[in-house]
Amino acid sequence: MAASPPNSQPNRAAPLDPWALAALLVALLLGWCPLGGVAGLILGIVALRSIRRADRPRRGAGMAWGAIFVSATLLLSFGLWAERFIGGLQDDMELQAIQSIEATLRGQPESAEGWMPDAAGGAPDAIAIAEFARPLAVRLGDLRRATITNRMADGVVDPRITIAFNADFAKGTAFGKAVFRPVPGTIPPTLRLEAFEVESAGARQALPASTKENP
Repeated sequence: MAASPPNSQPNRAAPLDPWALAALLVALLLGWCPLGGVAGLILGIVALRSIRRADRPRRGAGMAWGAIFVSATLLLSFGLWAERFIGGLQDDMELQAIQSIEATLRGQPESAEGWMPDAAGGAPDAIAIAEFARPLAVRLGDLRRATITNRMADGVVDPRITIAFNADFAKGTAFGKAVFRPVPGTIPPTLRLEAFEVESAGARQALPASTKENP
């Protein structure tokens, strides 16, 4: 058998690209977090480019593709979950708003529990709400249903949600708006009324009652 040349080196396996290893570790350990998933995806792409541009062959393409696949799958799953979660929150808040609006228009005593106390700690009580609803019942009859026509959110630290609505009564229709405040720290958010206004046949009513003359 011929002897190996004196200066020959034994064959070595191609080195592992460090970006590929980093991408796979980030995808597996942090991919459950959206930022971690994005990082794993970016690192996987960087690893593929590093392997392709290297002067010598490098291992790790499989790791890089694995990181990309894991990261993309987790990000897609998170996106679908977030969409369902946000949709559920919106449906829950809309149901709360409709129930609160209808209870106030009917003058139901329990609707007083749906108000956020003002700076002085006060809010319309059951008697004030019943007096508010009585003229509507006289003019328009029984409430059939209320329908939300528009929503607007304002503020970040202390948000308000303004909801415009149509109220369908037995003898006619009224239009109004209700301003809600989310109770801090509640998930899903619990809405409490801060202001309520309704208008029908040119007559405008507000809760809490305003001492200002209508324009």
